Amino acid sequence: MPADVIRFAKCYGVTPAALGGLVGLLPHKVGRRTVWADMVRTPSVGYTVGIETFPREALRGYGLFRAASALIEREAATLH
Repeated sequence: MPADVIRFAKCYGVTPAALGGLVGLLPHKVGRRTVWADMVRTPSVGYTVGIETFPREALRGYGLFRAASALIEREAATLH
């Protein structure tokens, strides 16, 4: 999945971190490697790793992702 994020980011002319945040994937560096945290499946990873380790642009996108998710969940709960 991160390979798709990187490919689409190049296509749209944005950074992979910014695009990844919009879909719940946050990158961080471990040595020279980039590791992607899937915050949708395991949101506790952000707190285990430390939210400050993720790039700011990824966190901005992730904030939009969480806000949109909350709106969708709220509206789904009110439908009869």
